[in-house]
Amino acid sequence: MKEVKKMKITFDINNKKELKKLIKVLVKNGKFRGADLREADLCGATLDQADLSGASLHEANLTDADLSQALLFDTDLHGAILNGADLYGASLTEANLDEADFSKASLRKAEFNSAQLTSADFRDAVFHCARFDKADLRTADLTGADLRGADLTGVNLTEANLGSARLDKADLRNSKFEGADLRGSDINDALQVEAHRATRTVRLGLPLVLPAHLEGV
Repeated sequence: MKEVKKMKITFDINNKKELKKLIKVLVKNGKFRGADLREADLCGATLDQADLSGASLHEANLTDADLSQALLFDTDLHGAILNGADLYGASLTEANLDEADFSKASLRKAEFNSAQLTSADFRDAVFHCARFDKADLRTADLTGADLRGADLTGVNLTEANLGSARLDKADLRNSKFEGADLRGSDINDALQVEAHRATRTVRLGLPLVLPAHLEGV
């Protein structure tokens, strides 16, 4: 595989007009691939369909940014702020998203296959039909998240907070839920969680905080 060469891009964050023009040119010419954008202020940036593969966005501010259908393969977003960002159809396969803030973000049909998401903040985020195959979501906060139809096959959700999360028709096969908090969540229609006793002792593991209507089953 050809190594992605890193480059350093600096922004004049005091001139938002010029910043927007620069971003548009860089996206058009694919110059974000492998870029060093650590701690960059990209709040509200338009990066739809941009190729950010291998880029470093460590602790960057991408609040309300448009990253729909962006390519973020193996991208470093550790500690990045993506509050309210639009990542519809984005590919984040093998990306490092540990401790990133995706609260209230739109992540419909996004792909997080084999991504690192430990302690990430996904409160009230929307994940309709997103794919998390073999992703690491240990201790992640998914309180109030909408995971309807999401593919969570083989996902590690150990000690994750899924309180009040929507899991209708989500695929939870071979996922790990040891110590997870599912109070207030709806897992009734989630695939492979139809047998409550098996769910409690085998599929989800113990200890587990279950929704009230499953307690004692």
